[in-house]
Amino acid sequence: MAHSALNAKIAGMRGKLLNAAGYSNLCAARKDGEVYTFLKRHESYSHISDNGTSLSQQLYLILDKDFKKICGFINDSKLKSYLAAFYLKREITELKQLLRATYNGEGAGPANNFALHKLKITQAITQIEELISALGSRKYHEIIKNAYGKNKALIDIETALDLFYYSNLYKAQKRLLTGADREAAKLINGVEIDVQNISSIYRLKTYYHAQPDVLYKYILPINYKISTKAIIALAEAKDRSELLRLISGSYYGDWFSEKGTETFKYAAISAAFQKAVRKYSNSIALLMYYLYKKELELKNIISIFEGLNYPMTLDIVELLQDRYDAAVL
Repeated sequence: MAHSALNAKIAGMRGKLLNAAGYSNLCAARKDGEVYTFLKRHESYSHISDNGTSLSQQLYLILDKDFKKICGFINDSKLKSYLAAFYLKREITELKQLLRATYNGEGAGPANNFALHKLKITQAITQIEELISALGSRKYHEIIKNAYGKNKALIDIETALDLFYYSNLYKAQKRLLTGADREAAKLINGVEIDVQNISSIYRLKTYYHAQPDVLYKYILPINYKISTKAIIALAEAKDRSELLRLISGSYYGDWFSEKGTETFKYAAISAAFQKAVRKYSNSIALLMYYLYKKELELKNIISIFEGLNYPMTLDIVELLQDRYDAAVL
């Protein structure tokens, strides 16, 4: 299928995303404890039910269905393979959620963790060792086992998974894409990696006072609009004032906010997607943007639903607003 025809189908799917009125109604439903009722009235979520499977699991299975539907529109096997590498982030994100849950003494099972469902792991996981054993010969086994074996630090495992994802994605981008598709992917993925590195440095230096030799372990060795020299300067900034000055003077300065690294991520990455869609209109940019926006929508729904029993603090409201803005633009 030509990109013009594919983009027309994606535009139709995009039209079903929640708009400003939809989010207002969802927040009102939250106050009344009627989130499920609201979702069932929306075309995209009509099959959602309170059936024992977590809401987040049901939502991410809807995203998975959307992804398979999109792949059904595509005849180009190389493009499908690239999209599989791009979409792998959803699985890895859920693996990270599971890892955090085990470190918090909670854990999860296939009914409430998308990664376990996708990997066909049927047992509940409460310990890292259980996950390593359950993974068997699956692709994440050696990554998690090796990272965990060093000093059993969660951040080491998450960084190893990030490195696997972005390295694999970059290889797929170079090997499988050409022309406008490759340029669009290069822009989108490049900004995301730069933002990931800046956010990691800012968070580790600001909140954990990490020294450069520690920071370098958690920096992804890929650059786009910020050079290796600039990354080193950020890592070796002598204090927070110098770090902020360097970030503000970089390509990403216009999007950086001291409110938090999450705000910065959504602003910069959303801007990258919008630029790619404008500049490379006859490419996979719109398709990638749709998957990104759909996932943001699901995160917002989950955050609103999980807030039913908790007050919505100013920080949570601001983060949701940033994600909402990114999702509806």
